[in-house]
Amino acid sequence: YPENASYNGDTRYNARWTDMSLDAIAAREKADTAALDKLHGFKRAELSEQDQLNYDTFEWQLKQAIARQTYREYLIPLTHQGGVQTADGITELLAFNTLKDYQDWLSRLNALPRLIDQNIALMQEGLRAGMLPPKVLMQRVPKQIHLQVVKNAEDSAFYKPFKQFPDSFSAAQKNELQQQAK
Repeated sequence: YPENASYNGDTRYNARWTDMSLDAIAAREKADTAALDKLHGFKRAELSEQDQLNYDTFEWQLKQAIARQTYREYLIPLTHQGGVQTADGITELLAFNTLKDYQDWLSRLNALPRLIDQNIALMQEGLRAGMLPPKVLMQRVPKQIHLQVVKNAEDSAFYKPFKQFPDSFSAAQKNELQQQAK
């Protein structure tokens, strides 16, 4: 989950979005089950008190994640509280101090169409499965989507990081990054 890593200050995955394809979701679910099986291979009683607490916490988290798989929550990827339509919000907590920070954001921008397509596929699968969020909760979503549709790239919330740069950036670097962002 690259976005979670970014939210937690881990910048290694700042150039990526979470793969929301059905295959990737199935692989993550399978990995949770495999991790729980592997965890159960450890002899908890032989661990230190602190490691027993870590074991118990990790086991609880995995069991919760596996139990939630039944509900296929991923088939409702958009809610009034967020989804791909509010993906630009991550810029509020990303640092934009280095050239790599901007290049990572450009990579995410370039990957956004794929993420949107994956979300559409999830919603279509959700429709087929009869999984729909309550209409009253979705009333904000059209406006959230509408805010993403702009005539000029500079007006996009996704473009916001390219409106100011660190003083160390040359005019040529700034211009090049802005052109790529557009």
